[in-house]
This record gives sequence, C-alpha cells and structure tokens, in this order.
Amino acid sequence: DEKAATRIGAAQALGRLGPAARSAVPVLVRLLMDPGIYLHPHPAKALNEIGEEIEESVVPALIGLLKGPMEDLMVLSAELLGQIGPPASRARRTLQAATRAESPEVRLAAKKALKRITES
Repeated sequence: DEKAATRIGAAQALGRLGPAARSAVPVLVRLLMDPGIYLHPHPAKALNEIGEEIEESVVPALIGLLKGPMEDLMVLSAELLGQIGPPASRARRTLQAATRAESPEVRLAAKKALKRITES
C-alpha cells in the first residue's frame, strides 16, 4: 500500500543519512513496533546505519524483535543491542536465550552483543 511504501522510503532515507539522522531515532522505534511486520527490516537497518548514535530508548523494541520469528531481524536486533552497549543490559536475558537459538547467525550475534553489553 502507498502508506507502507512511504514509511519504507522514509526509513531507507534516514538510514542513508547515518549519524546525522540521530534525531529520527524515536520515529524509527515507532516504526519498529508497527504491527505490519513486513516494515521492520527497514527501520532496523536504518538504526544500524545510524550506528553508535542510537539510544537506550530502542531497547524494548529490539528485545521484542530478538524473540523472533524473523531470523534477519533477530540478528539485526542483537547487533543493535551490542552497539548500545552497557545501557542495553536489560536485554541480557533475551540475548542469553538467543545464544541457544537454532540459527548459528543469531547465536553468534547474541554472543557478540552480550560481550559488548558486559564490557565496562
């Protein structure tokens, strides 16, 4: 639909801006929580492209995505939680569960994220 296409395009454009799009993080988080799951890869990828500038405010949405079922989103979520580092410590239990996931990519991403979150 046209509305979804607009949101996807906006998320992609924000991702291309990288760290300069830091102020759009709350909007991207709202898109992550959109019930239309087909949209989720786009705001998650945009957050990944914004990089180290993402904030702790995205942690609840990332925890939800890390629980599955989409493997690509689980990997992206773990990577983003790792980027957030110690402020994402409330995701520790979910990440630990993800280290036992069926997917080797999810397991590896979760292990890396746990390491970054627990580093001081």
